[in-house]
Amino acid sequence: MNWQKLSYCVPIQESVNSDGHFIIKGIAINETTTRNGVRYIAEELEKAAPSLKGRVLLKDHINSVDNIVGRVIESDFDPINKNIRFTAKVIDEKMKSMIKAGLISSVSIGAFVRELEKVEDEAGEYLLAKNLDIVELSLVGVPADKDAGLFLQHIWLRKNLLLNKI
Repeated sequence: MNWQKLSYCVPIQESVNSDGHFIIKGIAINETTTRNGVRYIAEELEKAAPSLKGRVLLKDHINSVDNIVGRVIESDFDPINKNIRFTAKVIDEKMKSMIKAGLISSVSIGAFVRELEKVEDEAGEYLLAKNLDIVELSLVGVPADKDAGLFLQHIWLRKNLLLNKI
């Protein structure tokens, strides 16, 4: 078995207090080719989506108990937009504060890949990630997905963010 750990970053899309919990929502990973030349395709993301639910939310992919800042509570594959969406609960006060202030707006998956296939086609050369097992989601400073962006779907959420009530 050829297991290799990869990570991929995208922005957090939404944050809100719900029943006393600080909840963030967003896209964990899109169908794309990352800046480091690894391609993630919809078919593989759909198979991997259930593996994200229940995983820890870390700081910067540092796998230690002290860096656990929450947990992923929901994940699903969006077949229209070809990505894995997530909902996570953040328990760390510093991380909550930094998200509210807009200082942290990105997440990144940590995944084991059972197979990396080298592919060369008209788009260039890349590694195709197959048989993913997502083992964690991390809050990170820099996203890898240039097409993903922060957005707020609800006016009340935008107002609360601006007033720092979340």
